[in-house]
Amino acid sequence: MIKAVLLELTPNSRFHFGKASIDANTALADTDEFLHSDVLFSALVNNLAQVKDKAFVDEFVACFERRGIKISSGFYCIKEGDNYEYLLPKPVTATNFIKEYSKIKAVKKIQFIPTALWEVSPENWFNGSCIETKRALLPKKDGFERIENLYTKEIVPNLVKHKPDDNAKGPFSIAVIQIPKINNGISIHFYFLYEINDSVPENMKSAFKYAVDMIAFNGLGGERSSGCGFVERVNWDGPEFPIPHLSTGFTTNLGLLIPDKNEFDNCLFYKLITRGGRKSKEIEQLKRVRMISEGAIIHNTGQEFGRTVALSSTHLRYGQPICINIPQFYGDERTDK
Repeated sequence: MIKAVLLELTPNSRFHFGKASIDANTALADTDEFLHSDVLFSALVNNLAQVKDKAFVDEFVACFERRGIKISSGFYCIKEGDNYEYLLPKPVTATNFIKEYSKIKAVKKIQFIPTALWEVSPENWFNGSCIETKRALLPKKDGFERIENLYTKEIVPNLVKHKPDDNAKGPFSIAVIQIPKINNGISIHFYFLYEINDSVPENMKSAFKYAVDMIAFNGLGGERSSGCGFVERVNWDGPEFPIPHLSTGFTTNLGLLIPDKNEFDNCLFYKLITRGGRKSKEIEQLKRVRMISEGAIIHNTGQEFGRTVALSSTHLRYGQPICINIPQFYGDERTDK
């Protein structure tokens, strides 16, 4: 059964989720704008490695590789009193069959949609039932109109001490995302989904819970010594995630996906993201891997998708995320354009 874990944040929290760039020297200066599943996976493994030996951690990783444990990326949710509104990534084909140019422009700006719109055609997203923000559509609820943005992207100065060239140790800038303060009982947080198979041993289930709970102590992402990455509380008691029970020929990934050669033909519409490639004194040169971003359109074969790959002897990239069914119209051939 797929369940949600809430990562509760304080207003004005900052996060730096390193993002690859063409220039290897600035590979981590930019930031992704939400918590991708591979970063979350690495955080869980590192949390566990602080208290368990290598054999135990290897078995924990194997539970993910065997798909006994699956996770999604960390997306945004909105808390209003005791209620939470979960947001999902916009499907990649959301603009493919909209005729009106103004609607195409509006949909392109959107990154996230509420679960209530999951089965609604994008051409009907702007019919007055939602509040439009800079990056998301939100349900029409009292107070939600105060949300102008789920986050802001800021450029802040930073000092690098690990560059091999002494001349490169001066100040430079990095990008961070900052969670806004909304007030009136409304706040913005992260959540992610997880699914644990009944066959997973109890000690591995306990290890997963421990690794997640430690996020509140160890934080997430980079630049934690500079105050980034703080998570106030891990909440396991949030509302049930409304899993769509659609009978459909298509599915979508809720985390970064690495299909093997046989699976790739079933990936119909997608965007790619590059991971790895860095090199420093502390680590060997990492291999590069292209991963399919969240919201891809994939043929629903009834089989599990993805694999976890090694970028070096000590670095893994998790590419076996949770997938859920997506309405048929996102994958159908459109002949009426």
